[in-house]
Amino acid sequence: MGLIVGVLKDARHRPIVALALVGLVASFGLLVAQTIRPSIPPQAYAELKEAVATLDESLGHSNYCLVARDVRVLYWLETITDEVHRHPSECTSRIVFIDVLKTPPRGSELVYRGRYVTAWTPAKLHPAPPPAGH
Repeated sequence: MGLIVGVLKDARHRPIVALALVGLVASFGLLVAQTIRPSIPPQAYAELKEAVATLDESLGHSNYCLVARDVRVLYWLETITDEVHRHPSECTSRIVFIDVLKTPPRGSELVYRGRYVTAWTPAKLHPAPPPAGH
């Protein structure tokens, strides 16, 4: 570090040091850029768009509440619609869970199935409370 400070005192060396630093940062940036990829395949994103359109058509846009528990799926759904939630407790209408490459729980009603995307309504969210007086 002391060497760099000493070299920077001489104004003739500043452009060389600046280029070396830019080259170092750029090389790391190129390495990182090669590893960046979407969190879901492009085909799954296209199918998410299709699923939302199908649900809007079959259930009515305001008659259901879309829930995506997986943050990656939630992120991509937020690029398609504003009406998506992370938790069912945020919903006031019919709950529809949606996910990529996931099998719905037993007893749930399947409302959309594609190659990548599945949407379903739960049989029950919580167990029924015991009857009063028991």
